[in-house]
Amino acid sequence: MSPPTAPGDLVAEAVRRTLAGDQARPLLLHVTGAAGTGKTVRAAGLVALARAAPVSSLDLSFTSAGSLVVRSASGVGPPPDPALRDDVREWRDRLAREVPALLVVEDVQRAPAGFVALVRDWVERARGGCVTVVTARPEELADPALPLGAGLAPPSAVVVRHEHLAGWDGDRVRDVVLDRLGPQRCSRQVVARIAGLSGGNPQVVADLLDLLVDAGAPGEPFSLADVDAAGVPARLAQLTAGRLAALSPDARAVTAVSAVLGGPASGADLGSAAGLAPGDGERAVAEAVAAALLTEDERGSCDFAVPLAAAAVRARLGGAQRRRLHLRAADVLCRRRPVPWVHVAEHRRRGASPRGWLRAVERAASDPAAFGDPESVIDTVRPVLASTEIAEDVRARLALRVSRNAVLTLPSPRTVAVLREIVGQTGLAPGVRGEIRLELGLLLHNQLNQAEGRAELERAAAELRDRPALLVRAMTALANPFQAGAARADHETWLARAEDVATRAGDETSRAAVESTRITLDVACGRRCPGRPRAPRAEFEVRHNEYLARGLTNTAVAAVFAGRFRGAGALLDRARQCSAVLGSPFLEQCDRGTGLLFDFERGAWDGLADRSRRSLSDAGVQADARLVLVQLALARGDWAEAEEIWPARGGFAFVPYDATAIAARARMDLAQGRTAEAVTAVEEAWESIAAKDIWVWAARLAPAAVQAWLAAGHHDRAVAAVAQFGRGLRGHDSPAAAAALLWTRALLADHTDDPAASGLYERASALFARLPAPYPAALTQEGAGRFAPALDTFTRLGAAWDATRVRGRLRAAEVPPGRHRGRPSYHDGLSPREHEIAELAAGGLTNRAIAETLHLSQRTVEHHVARAMQKTGVRSRRALLGEAPA
Repeated sequence: MSPPTAPGDLVAEAVRRTLAGDQARPLLLHVTGAAGTGKTVRAAGLVALARAAPVSSLDLSFTSAGSLVVRSASGVGPPPDPALRDDVREWRDRLAREVPALLVVEDVQRAPAGFVALVRDWVERARGGCVTVVTARPEELADPALPLGAGLAPPSAVVVRHEHLAGWDGDRVRDVVLDRLGPQRCSRQVVARIAGLSGGNPQVVADLLDLLVDAGAPGEPFSLADVDAAGVPARLAQLTAGRLAALSPDARAVTAVSAVLGGPASGADLGSAAGLAPGDGERAVAEAVAAALLTEDERGSCDFAVPLAAAAVRARLGGAQRRRLHLRAADVLCRRRPVPWVHVAEHRRRGASPRGWLRAVERAASDPAAFGDPESVIDTVRPVLASTEIAEDVRARLALRVSRNAVLTLPSPRTVAVLREIVGQTGLAPGVRGEIRLELGLLLHNQLNQAEGRAELERAAAELRDRPALLVRAMTALANPFQAGAARADHETWLARAEDVATRAGDETSRAAVESTRITLDVACGRRCPGRPRAPRAEFEVRHNEYLARGLTNTAVAAVFAGRFRGAGALLDRARQCSAVLGSPFLEQCDRGTGLLFDFERGAWDGLADRSRRSLSDAGVQADARLVLVQLALARGDWAEAEEIWPARGGFAFVPYDATAIAARARMDLAQGRTAEAVTAVEEAWESIAAKDIWVWAARLAPAAVQAWLAAGHHDRAVAAVAQFGRGLRGHDSPAAAAALLWTRALLADHTDDPAASGLYERASALFARLPAPYPAALTQEGAGRFAPALDTFTRLGAAWDATRVRGRLRAAEVPPGRHRGRPSYHDGLSPREHEIAELAAGGLTNRAIAETLHLSQRTVEHHVARAMQKTGVRSRRALLGEAPA
């Protein structure tokens, strides 16, 4: 039987066809690629093809000293003694008689000339069914186009193919890193740093991950600092040292400049910084490129092929030489537009130029673009802020610039630490301290969602009494309703105070901030607004884009939770545009997270789980991604995944997020027979909503809470809660909450066999469908006994657990037609019923819960689970998920 090949792998398919006799002509395959790109792995895969065929094969390689190594031999007796050239010749001749056959010669660039001649002779005499694979590093060949030298003239009967192995692209690096480290341990920035340092070289990626895992604390997330501190893998350091030693002095000089510069530069700049004449510089750069230390793109920009190798080069430089090269590198960077001031500051610091360093640090702190990498900016600024030799007014000015830009960018714990150090310093003027404290509070409150942020904002408000524009910023942040720790009345009070300050100050910017916050609070509380939710006036869009962007971002997510989907879509589109114009990565992430929630609510589930998983490490998206994944895992019956994504009750800083997640967990607890746990969870969440006094946010929680109370026999508690929910929604406009209220009333009526239940379910379903919110619409259809349309919706969405439950109820409700005697035989495969039960068992349901879901006896479920485990050969219920046939 022919061995399988990967889809689209034309090279492997050509080898397979030749070895199988489907291709009558012999094949010569050249596999080239830089060190670490996977040539050995490729060769091993082709040898595996030969063994699976099966045909005779020999895999040889050469060490850096030119010694022959036999990696494997199969099919024609014992392998030769590498020290005896005649044995190799004899083996070659023996292999030639065993058609078909595979000869692999790895790292042929290291082979002695005599051995290369043997391989050329083999190729020239090869018959149909023979495959020759030669791997080489092109940078170590005299001519990269001739791995076997100029003396080879393959006969016309020989098919010649060439495969060049390049490095991995960003997506491939991301997949490998996430698979090794886990998505919750590495952010997009960490993945990007690994991809950048490795240059996509597979071996370097693997070695760098080994260093990270060895040095990291178990379970703790990795930071950019962790990646930078991992150092240069020994394998890469040794390869770099060997290649440096083979360069001319001029080529070593431009390589050193490139290493110190730490990024792309033109060949002319490298030559100039190395002190070389133009012609000498060009030749030196060409030599370094030919040695595969540097690469050069079509625009003439040069950089290290593996950027991490630059650190190995820097480690070999003397102190005086490094300082001189750092100053030259700073001069090169200052000629660019825009100037990368963070890097200029670092070069001037390392070049021992104090004044130039301080000027560059101030420019870096004033550049919003630099905060795309906030930790690098903090590393640049921190030494200045900590220096008592630098004037206090200079440090205060620098601190303000850092804090203002930090709030618009991605949150960083190190930024928080620096701002805390600053506000703790003595001697700062109250206004300056208040402004810095304001930025610290905004960072903690709006971005990191930490409770202490609110306290910092309140302190800032007290310190900013004489600065109305900044005071309004603090007050409107305190009026934002999403965070826990304050009631709706508190938010209203802060907003009223902010409006009073803005009116008295007559400041249009402050009025813009108040208006944006008022809209968010109105939509969040479900206040009636004509048409779709309002957005800030167009005249604010340019002059006050920060307030507009924040207001639109907050209002969009409020509209999603309120079920005002038409307005939410329009708001989200405008929010994305404004966040992009503002250049705020954090707000852009928040908008992306709102988009995930919006897609879940409106039933756009295709690819949603994958998009959410990829966002788990992004600060502005993480809460949305986790909430979506928890709800998807519940609907699909993969409850083990739900536990992994959200292992503890609570955990979201935003009240509506917590309420929604707890509703999902309560449904899961009820299905698994954990009624007491469900009641405890919903009781806590209900009290949180009551304390916040924004009842629109109970829309997802209320039905699950009522189900939990009724299951526990707490009928009076359920009745009281539904009444409280109804009072909280009086005079409010929230389609989602209105539908949820009807649903809770239907649940109460259903519990007492009130015939009004069906009509209430139908009205709730119609409201959900109008949003449209197909998932709750189908759940309420199920409550009304309309199993067929509910099943159609669950199936379309991929809600496997819900579909299985409804399918069971549909069977129980139907009168079974006449059946033929006997049952179909499934032999060792799972029957449809066994498959159904296996899915639920693997998802975490107990036998009792499965019995209730499918309207079976518990003993029948136990029998089916045991049979499914026996047939699939697994030892745990969870393993059935991978074994049950689709």
